[in-house]
Amino acid sequence: MPLPKRSVGDWPYESLWKQKKDYEAAVRPERMTMLSGLHQRYGPQFTFCYGKSNWAYYRQIFPAVEFKPLVDGHLELGQVGDSNIVLMQHFSAWGFTNKAIALIVESLRQSK
Repeated sequence: MPLPKRSVGDWPYESLWKQKKDYEAAVRPERMTMLSGLHQRYGPQFTFCYGKSNWAYYRQIFPAVEFKPLVDGHLELGQVGDSNIVLMQHFSAWGFTNKAIALIVESLRQSK
């Protein structure tokens, strides 16, 4: 759901929306509905939802999913049918190293 930017406090989209909250109010509800519908329709094996500040919104997209915390709270994993949904910090939060990827993969393996 978030737009790319250099940092959490940065907002390079003033020409489209004056402030981040304006973007979120205009776009988020429809986008959440769209993402939920796409997930229900296609049922991907994995869905990665990044950005811990958006976890509450991701939970709204998947209201029937019970997420469990993993890797000291850096991840939460939920399942619906054969689909694994991973709530994770932003890619840069861990430096998104090979070690971080290995932790995600191992957490998914252990959840089976």
